[in-house]
Amino acid sequence: MKVILLQDVPKVGRKFEVVDVANGYAQNHLFPERLAEIASLERVKQLEAKRAEAEAQHQQAYEKIKQVFAQINGSSFIMQAKTNEQGHLFQGIKSDDIAAYIKEKTGADIHPDEIDRQEPIKEIGSFELTIEHDDLTAKVTLAVEAEV
Repeated sequence: MKVILLQDVPKVGRKFEVVDVANGYAQNHLFPERLAEIASLERVKQLEAKRAEAEAQHQQAYEKIKQVFAQINGSSFIMQAKTNEQGHLFQGIKSDDIAAYIKEKTGADIHPDEIDRQEPIKEIGSFELTIEHDDLTAKVTLAVEAEV
């Protein structure tokens, strides 16, 4: 199904871009969240002007993100969490938590979908994380320690 994205959607496309997605994904996620609309011929023509403006804004945002990735690439972070005697966390650390922690420590605004981690961290240790945005990649190390 061809849709027009109304916002940037990670791993799908940018605002005002016409993309082809699965029907179920469009109907169950993109349309209810108001992230996209059906790509009709007249609507595509209307959005061409807006697309040029959005492209310029995207380029500015890309340069800002490029600086952020350069700042955090190779960084190490230490996060503390409550654990039991075996070293397992009471609550798993998800991508949302990691993104919020990085923002708190560096001010870098990272979207949770950009962190390449499908499963939550459930035990103490050191974890190599990859953060991706378009063609940019940053690698960070997250050390999870028991809270004292």
